[in-house]
Parts: sequence; structure tokens; C-alpha cells
Amino acid sequence: MLRSLQKATQLSPNSLAVGKQYLAALQESKRLRNAINEAERLYKLAPRDAFLSEQLALLYFENANYEKAFNFAQDNIRNGSNTPENLLVVANVGLQRGDSTGALSYLKSAMDSQPSEEGLLLLATISESKGNEFDADRYIDETLRINPMSAPALSMKGKKLLAAGLADSAFQYFWKSDQLAFNEVNVLALGNYYYGRRLYDSANFFADKLLNADRKNLEAKLIQARVADKRRNYSQSIATYEDILAQDSTFQIAIDELDFLRRKVAYLRRIEQQKLDSVQTNSTDTIN
Repeated sequence: MLRSLQKATQLSPNSLAVGKQYLAALQESKRLRNAINEAERLYKLAPRDAFLSEQLALLYFENANYEKAFNFAQDNIRNGSNTPENLLVVANVGLQRGDSTGALSYLKSAMDSQPSEEGLLLLATISESKGNEFDADRYIDETLRINPMSAPALSMKGKKLLAAGLADSAFQYFWKSDQLAFNEVNVLALGNYYYGRRLYDSANFFADKLLNADRKNLEAKLIQARVADKRRNYSQSIATYEDILAQDSTFQIAIDELDFLRRKVAYLRRIEQQKLDSVQTNSTDTIN
């Protein structure tokens, strides 16, 4: 298909219809550089073609040529092509330049005409960075109405609920998010949450999940050390703390907790020895 379209453009190099079909095929096959070359060639033939101008803005943005992307998209908007695609390009580049106010304005315009998951998530992120929690919540909810299985939106919703002290509701969203896409922060939050609820099997489950992704994850090992301590498997807990400190000798939480655990184990051993001594003394007294 791609080769036949390429041949067709060679036979009819001035045909916009054939060229646009070839451009679409290149984009679909993810041949970004070739797609940019073809779009530029066609644009020289028809510099007033709004479709080609918009495609160039999108292609340049995808290729991280943000200056060209911004210029094309902004010119398109000025020429009346106020499409969500052009608005999103300008907003994204504005964010990279640190112009969150301008980006917010363009994004709102884009989402008013054609809401999308990407645009609404950006609006939520910008609103949150500006301390506008009400709008951030609204955009997250709108995203979930469009796509109830949006992993980023589920994660953001969970974090907001957790910050509001609604832990049980928050972790329902974290759980759904984790089923869709691994998120280290969410998985760690789930592990610590279940540890705090004394659901140690679940806590270890999420710690193991973190360690499967990264065998050196100190926070996951910390959960395992704490669970072993709570289950009175002190030797395993101490070994895990020691493993943490072998990896990072400055991890102060692990240093403090291991010190406390060693003192606790020493105390329990003294108590146990005192009991044994007491039994032996009583036995001697009985014999005498």
C-alpha cells in the first residue's frame, strides 16, 4: 500500500489528493521524518491549505520541533482554523515555555469545542499547579466521563481523595489505575495503606510488585521489613533492614527502625532468659 502510494505521488507529483493519501499512510505507519518531508512538499504546492498547515503543526510538535509547531499552529488560529488540534499544540508549547496562563486559555477554548482526554488532563494539571483545586477536580471528572478507564485520571483522582482524607475511596481509584498501567507512586501508596490497615499479605503483595519492577526499591523493602517485624519474624526483619542499609547507609528511617528493633529483640531475650532462670530457681527450691 505504502509503495503503491509513493509510486503514485512520483507519477502525479502535483496531485494534492494523491499526496494527502500518501501522507496519511506515512503517518499511520509511524514514519515521522518521511511524513514531515511529504507534508512540507505538499505545503509548497498549496501554502493556503488549512489541512496541510495543521498537519505540519502536529508533525513538528511530535518531532519536538516546538518552535515551528507553535508558529504553524498560531498562524492557523489567526487564519480562522481554530481547531482543537491547533489549540492543543499552542497550549503544549506554551506550557514548555512556562506560560501556563496562556496555555490554560488555549486549552479551555479547545476543550469547549471538542473535549479530549489529553486536553482535559492538561487542564487538570495546570489548574492544580495554580492551586485551583475545584477546577482540577472538575477536569479530572470530565476526563473520567469521557474515558472511565483513563489510568492518569484515575491516579489523579485517587491522590486528590487521599489528600482529602478519604483513604478508602482513594485506594479504589489507585487499584483501578494500577490494573491499567503500573505506577510506582500508586503501588507504593497501596502497600503503605494496607500496611497501615494491618493487612500484611496485601502490603507484601504490593511491595513484591514494586520489587519485581525494581529489585533495589528501598521503600518496598522497608514495607517488607516492617511486615516481618509485625509478624514477629525478627530475624527476617533485621536481615531486610540490613539489606536496605547495605544499599543506602544514610537511609535514616531504616537506621532508626533497625536500632529500635534490635533493642526490642534484646529486651525480649532478656525477659525470656529471666523466665527460664525463674523456672530453674523454682525447680531447685522444690527439690530442696
